[in-house]
Amino acid sequence: MRYSSIRVAILASLAYLGLWIASSLVRTWADLSGDSVLVSTLSSRVWTVLLPAQGFIGLMIMGMAQQFVPLYSGRELWNPQAALIQVSWAIAGVFLALLGPPFEPFGLGLWFAATVFFLFLILMTLRTQPLPVRPQGRRPEFMRMDRYGIPMTSAAVLYLIVASAGLFLASPSDTPLVPFAAENWVSFLHLYTLGFITLMIFGVGFHLFPRFLDTPPRLALAKAILVLALPGPALVALTMPFLGDPAVGFVFALFAVFEATAAVLFAILVLDVWWRSERRRPSAAFNAVAGLWLILGVGLATLFGLAPAHFLPGVPAHGGVNLLGCAGFEILGVTHEVLPPFTSKGLKVSRGVTRADFVLALLGLGLVVSSYDATLQGSTSLGDTMALAGFAILLVMVLLYACGTVWTLFGIVRPKRVK
Repeated sequence: MRYSSIRVAILASLAYLGLWIASSLVRTWADLSGDSVLVSTLSSRVWTVLLPAQGFIGLMIMGMAQQFVPLYSGRELWNPQAALIQVSWAIAGVFLALLGPPFEPFGLGLWFAATVFFLFLILMTLRTQPLPVRPQGRRPEFMRMDRYGIPMTSAAVLYLIVASAGLFLASPSDTPLVPFAAENWVSFLHLYTLGFITLMIFGVGFHLFPRFLDTPPRLALAKAILVLALPGPALVALTMPFLGDPAVGFVFALFAVFEATAAVLFAILVLDVWWRSERRRPSAAFNAVAGLWLILGVGLATLFGLAPAHFLPGVPAHGGVNLLGCAGFEILGVTHEVLPPFTSKGLKVSRGVTRADFVLALLGLGLVVSSYDATLQGSTSLGDTMALAGFAILLVMVLLYACGTVWTLFGIVRPKRVK
């Protein structure tokens, strides 16, 4: 990690991830114990949606972009000091939003400013003088895949700005600045999750996964994903406000198929590269399973349009699958690849911790998602108990993951000198 802003973004992202899982654990415990005040506070959309979407995923993506955009464009980051300011604005924005409705407009407004600053920073980086040697790696043919990733990441940043502006105008939740934005809050959230997060995962994945696995992808799949994924989030978001109309529901489902097909193809692309690779390190398992979570999440979203009365109660499960299942597992895969945990303790320890993180994450999220189904079936106590166990396992994973990442990031333990 060449710049201090990247380290700060990663550390803040890890802190917000831990806060999200811990608050979810406390909320579940409060629900079991009957503490309605605590449940109400921690069930707000700021804590359940914006904290993971902006605090964990958004900050991690911004930090990773400041690392990989200069790297794969063969340039230096335009202004490291400005990058640190941009990351600081984003961190402060999330923190302010968590303080309650009176602070939400300030926090989300600062976040929106940080997203515009982020776009400016990336554009200025791409305008800087190219380095004499571009880091193509051992497989120059990967550069063809990079060309499909560029429009993905570019569209993702545009979706980020539009979605952040809408979320700002929809705040605070009790007396929104613009009631129309508040009425269509879910549409802006969709632009953020399926527009910004998913397209950024696709674009960055096009750059990184073939290099991680040292295997060229199938370009035909990448072309199809590009065509389907770019317009999908906008089309779905535009039809969401009219889901009460059966005819619009059909159109919504049709547009959602665009996203679902792109998700399926991306999962196939990743799994195909993973299967053909001879470098299937433990971290790659996160990326492979993330594709499966994405298929489940987008599949649920399609069902919302086809039969909303039956499937809309599953929205919380859909959120968990998308935020932690798809985006979270992709982030865990990338960071375990570029920042292998406890590397100074040796390859065996590093791979062992990665495998432990994967098992804990899969088991914990599986229990949480299953708890929603149990609750919908009428077994509220069983659902809360499963959720409590799932969040407890996820918290253990987060602590192990954070310790390993920080240990590696700052080189807390130095290798012994050979005499």
